[in-house]
Amino acid sequence: MSFPERVGRALRSAAARIAHALRSVRRPQLTARAAVVLVLVAAAVISGVVYGSVQLATGGHHAEAKPRSTPRLLVNDHQITQNGVTAGWVKAENEKPGNRGWNLTNTTNQAPGAIEGYADHVSAVQGDTVTFFVSTVAPTFHVEAYRMGWYGGDGGRLIWQSPELPGTTQAAPTVAPGINMVEAHWTPSLTVALTSAWPPGDYVFKLVGSGNQQSRVPLTVRDDASTAAYVIQNSVTTWQAYNLWGGYDLYQGRAANGGMAFADRSRVVSFDRPYDFGFGGGAADLIGNELPLVSLAERLGLDVTYSTDVDLHAAPERLLQHHALISLGHDEYWSSAMRQGVETARDHGVNLLFLGANAIYRHIRFEPSPLGPNRHEIDYKSAGEDPITPTNPAEATSDWPSPPIPRPESTIIGDMYTCNPVKDRAPARSTGTGPGRQRVRPLRPQPAGPTQHPDPGALSADVSQPAGPLGHDLLHGTGRRRCLRHRHQRLGGGPRERVPCWHLTVRVRRDPEGHRERPGRQRRGTGRSGPSLPGELDHVLSARHVDQDTRPRRVTAGGGAGPSRAGLSSARRPPGGR
Repeated sequence: MSFPERVGRALRSAAARIAHALRSVRRPQLTARAAVVLVLVAAAVISGVVYGSVQLATGGHHAEAKPRSTPRLLVNDHQITQNGVTAGWVKAENEKPGNRGWNLTNTTNQAPGAIEGYADHVSAVQGDTVTFFVSTVAPTFHVEAYRMGWYGGDGGRLIWQSPELPGTTQAAPTVAPGINMVEAHWTPSLTVALTSAWPPGDYVFKLVGSGNQQSRVPLTVRDDASTAAYVIQNSVTTWQAYNLWGGYDLYQGRAANGGMAFADRSRVVSFDRPYDFGFGGGAADLIGNELPLVSLAERLGLDVTYSTDVDLHAAPERLLQHHALISLGHDEYWSSAMRQGVETARDHGVNLLFLGANAIYRHIRFEPSPLGPNRHEIDYKSAGEDPITPTNPAEATSDWPSPPIPRPESTIIGDMYTCNPVKDRAPARSTGTGPGRQRVRPLRPQPAGPTQHPDPGALSADVSQPAGPLGHDLLHGTGRRRCLRHRHQRLGGGPRERVPCWHLTVRVRRDPEGHRERPGRQRRGTGRSGPSLPGELDHVLSARHVDQDTRPRRVTAGGGAGPSRAGLSSARRPPGGR
């Protein structure tokens, strides 16, 4: 019983005793002297009870306020609403006029390398200066910087634009022998100073040549002092792993026979190069797998800040400043420092939300590049190939669940990833309806071509309309492996059993008139109690039992498909491997 409850109980008891005593006294016999005595006795009893309760509650000492283990949420313009914790600055920012100029136009027939670039930072803070390296066939070009968000459905706001600058075709990249690391050693084209006019957020720098050549460069603007409730993490290490610019990524490389082969893949990839134009028009997975959730969070005015997984590696302690980490659509490549930082944050009460499949699957480490620290990403995908294995097996870059020191991702997120590679020439849809009856039939054939990527213009999301459910796996692309996530735990070589499995579905509903509905919320997830997820996210996070042998899974193809009952997460590019 708390101290106030004990005091109240004592006062009620004393009053009841006095009333009982007064009932037996006849009114004519109650003199003034007797009344005074009764009042004094009652006051003494009450004072003694109060004093004794205080001593009991404090141990004879004055009570001291306990320090908070987490930052205070309700400061200045912050509020707790049915959608979660909101921040006034986010609402005010998204009420400003938007601009859809961040979309790419007229790029169908654009020649490879017509204009492309990269930055010397994956993220920066206000006060930093970011250097951009641009190569173009155009005589001149300019750069437009857009902050991505909601902005009335436009998806972005024009923050800054450069003057017209002279264009040049930069030198061809180098390919490091043995590890097949592609790296550009270009001369700087322009520098951009990030002032207070650049709010924290995800940014797209649009490169525009004088002949209407177009591409993008992504950048995250951080606020390292932020104590926002939610930190949204951009998975730039996974972006770089799938970056085929220069002919090599961590999955394939140019073979001697002129084709592409896994054996000729990169063992190290560098951030000192552009993203392939077919990969989000140069913005990588920011457009396909991350922008929809970013736009929704900003539309709701949530108290968010932004960071990258490289920043988590460099300063994992900053995660303790927040109440929840939000991992987006494809967050596959993690270093030891990233993993340890998240485990520490979780143990201190920070919530973890993983919205995509294939998280924390590949083990990586970093080395510096000529432009700065943590810009060479190392992943041999095999402990036998990694030269560090004999001396430091804990940092060998085999997959996290694999030897020499298996540390499966299920110890953090509760489930594991399984890849079923499919090599075919067309997307496929499962038509099975029961155990042992699952079949895969091809959809319409896709035209063959030199690139496996869709038209970058098609990746420009129209965020003014719901992009369909955000909780299903897609079979996308042609001529490469597609992977499905089976949400289950491996049982260490024991017999196959029915095991508990956390199932996450996130979707946006609309009523018959086209307005978004606000469904009821359930508050269950990874981590301890904290601010709930937005009410407009119908998050169904429920414990289910999945039979690893025979449970059928309905797999859908295409962006408009419905969510799978198996709880598969969406990915515009296939997670895990090709």
